[in-house]
Amino acid sequence: MYKSTVLLFIFGTIWAAILPLIIGIFSVSLTLGITYFITGYYSISNFLPNIVMMLGLAIGVDYALFFVSRFREELKHQTSVEEAVAMAATTARQSVYFSGFAVLIGMFGMLFIKLPIIYSLCLGGVLVVFSAMTLSCTLLPALLGIFGHHINSLKVFPGIQKRLAGLGSWCWNC
Repeated sequence: MYKSTVLLFIFGTIWAAILPLIIGIFSVSLTLGITYFITGYYSISNFLPNIVMMLGLAIGVDYALFFVSRFREELKHQTSVEEAVAMAATTARQSVYFSGFAVLIGMFGMLFIKLPIIYSLCLGGVLVVFSAMTLSCTLLPALLGIFGHHINSLKVFPGIQKRLAGLGSWCWNC
């Protein structure tokens, strides 16, 4: 609830706020589906779904924020939606991969702790980070191409957004 309100305030439009949540939800769903099949062969901690939900929503939304904000910025400078998606994917993809691999290194560092519960939490963390990276770099550019200029429709808080337009340093939709 709070995350969606913050996204609405930051982006100022409903569509731009929904896309990061979609990526977070899809990455959690994909990871929980994969771990369901793994549980048929290995014993996994009961805390795994909690870790997957927490990390998946946070990281999925974070990586999608890179793309959506970059895409909206490129829409102002490019002549077509395809060019804006290409430029956003070129620049934001590097940030997503760098951040994702940094988190993956931290997750793999948990393997040095010799506890079975930590192994399963590491597995869930690695799977959800990898799925969030993959979905952010594949599904999200496709969704941005479909939405195109409509991503800036359905404005929320238009009066506040106009007042924040002069700040520009932190306001992503200005």
